[in-house]
Amino acid sequence: MYIGKEQEKFIKQLVRKSNEAYSNEHKLKPAEPMLIRAGVAGGLPFNSLTTDVVTGCLPESMACYGMCFSAVSSWENGIDFGKRVVNQLDETIFLSDLHTLPHSQKYIRCGWNSDPSWNWPISARMNELARDMGLLMIFITKAFCKMPDNIMQRLIMAEAEVRANGSKLNS
Repeated sequence: MYIGKEQEKFIKQLVRKSNEAYSNEHKLKPAEPMLIRAGVAGGLPFNSLTTDVVTGCLPESMACYGMCFSAVSSWENGIDFGKRVVNQLDETIFLSDLHTLPHSQKYIRCGWNSDPSWNWPISARMNELARDMGLLMIFITKAFCKMPDNIMQRLIMAEAEVRANGSKLNS
């Protein structure tokens, strides 16, 4: 689907307007970088999750059509969701979290509030560490950033599962 510049501008205005109620009342600041953790031992609500590789995603004019729970939550807490902040991977701590997962846990999802494509190198390294522990790493992405060939090879070698999704409204 191709849209012209004027149509694109109009759509961005509508998306921004749909998000104003959440973001306008707050003075927004970038998030603080976090340590990437895994599972309940790492402070996440489920053993099937890791911290996102990046905190933040898209600005209010491009966030997912006024429906992104992560963007809304960030804005309500004074965080500028459009300013992406790279989180830190301490391999020793991450591996410790993976070691504490129940033996029945056979997979883990890379993040849940942002997109792993914002930092493919960290995502790939997390996958390698998870695979070394016998876990399947699942990536759910809109592929905002193109995956470099060397990262694709690393994900293939470590048998990652990559689920890409899209929408006609993605910009």
